[in-house]
Amino acid sequence: MTDKSIFHPEKMTRVMLKLSGEILAGKAGFGFDAEVCDRLTDELIELKNLGYGIAVVLGGGNIFRGGSWGQKELNRVTLDNIGMLATIQNALYLSEILLSKGCAAEVFSSFVLDKVARQYSQPKVSQALAKGKICFIAGGTGNPYFTTDTAAVLRAIELKLDLVLKATKVDGLYTADPEKDPNAKFIS
Repeated sequence: MTDKSIFHPEKMTRVMLKLSGEILAGKAGFGFDAEVCDRLTDELIELKNLGYGIAVVLGGGNIFRGGSWGQKELNRVTLDNIGMLATIQNALYLSEILLSKGCAAEVFSSFVLDKVARQYSQPKVSQALAKGKICFIAGGTGNPYFTTDTAAVLRAIELKLDLVLKATKVDGLYTADPEKDPNAKFIS
């Protein structure tokens, strides 16, 4: 049962969107699908125009998926770093599309990449959100062994956002990953 005293959807104005990098690839499964990215940025603009403050954490699976890399002798930390860098590429691409459409956007990175993106800090992102910018928070947590899902929740807590929404290619909640476990049962 939801406690009505703490759940007020009408007051949710600042949201974290966690988007799978694989979404950006469309049917190709790798890289960027221009139509998908164009449509996605239009939807972000529409959401912003409804008055929402928007922070976005993207996965990097359209460029590199370290967890599924077959060569076990490779260093997991290095593979995770490659994946985190892929999220920065995704954020830069979508940010550039938004800017080309006249929508204010900014990329913040968990890594020091001062020629590419501002380094993430809670005050900097909060200021950008207050100015109405769509803020991409890239590079995961900046640490290996953590998913971008973890980064989205962590950053949402730090930024005191009202809601975290996760969008992936899976059509609901399952008992296990339906792409890996044929016995996964649909919950909702």
